[in-house]
Amino acid sequence: MNRSFEYITTLEYRLKAANARILAFESGEKYIRMQEEYLKELRCLEKKIRKLEDELSQARRETVSVREQWFEIFEDLQKECARQLSALRKELERMEKRAVKAEKQRDDALDFVRLVAAVMIVVFHFNSMFAPKGDVSAGPLRYANGSFGNFGVALFFLLSGYALMLRYGQACPLKTFYKKRFLSIYPLYWLCFFSLFLYSDILHGNLPPGVPGWSIIWSVLALDGYLAGVVPTFYLLGEWFVGCIVLLYLVFPLLRAALL
Repeated sequence: MNRSFEYITTLEYRLKAANARILAFESGEKYIRMQEEYLKELRCLEKKIRKLEDELSQARRETVSVREQWFEIFEDLQKECARQLSALRKELERMEKRAVKAEKQRDDALDFVRLVAAVMIVVFHFNSMFAPKGDVSAGPLRYANGSFGNFGVALFFLLSGYALMLRYGQACPLKTFYKKRFLSIYPLYWLCFFSLFLYSDILHGNLPPGVPGWSIIWSVLALDGYLAGVVPTFYLLGEWFVGCIVLLYLVFPLLRAALL
């Protein structure tokens, strides 16, 4: 019985509350309050949206400003890099001109020393015209302890070694080195030797007696001047100098390796 009364009482309260809400809706008060709450919430959301839009606009402005600053920095860096590259190119050109000038001065100096050496050798051989019994080292053009010829030849040897070290100081590929040395010596030497050999020994019958034909190999190698005291040879041109150069070229890579 008590439970039925409580249940009925609860229903009456609920009905009363429902009637009050119905009356509020019918009178428009509820609608007005809901509309006011909606408008209040809408204004709040609009403020948040405007704030977010302002923040977004500010972020965009800052992004544009930072990008423009980076572009300015990049342009400044490009200008500075171009300026430094231009300065380096000018310095490189200046150094190249200086190096070319120094090489030319060095080459001119070497050519002058070669000229001096050549003149001394010519003087030495000219001296033989006045030397007794063909002794070219005993003529009037002679200094205290030697002859101009010896000094000139020594200069040529020194210049040859110096020029080789300048050219092959960094690297000396053997195949290329020996090929160039061979082509720089033997073709011209063979032309001179065999022209004189044909003219003097063959056409005019001046072959040295008792020299076997196979000994021509020593002349072909330009070593006949060194071997003349050991075996008979066809020595003609004073080719001892060519033979000496050949021997020095053969041992140059070893001497270079020992020095470096």
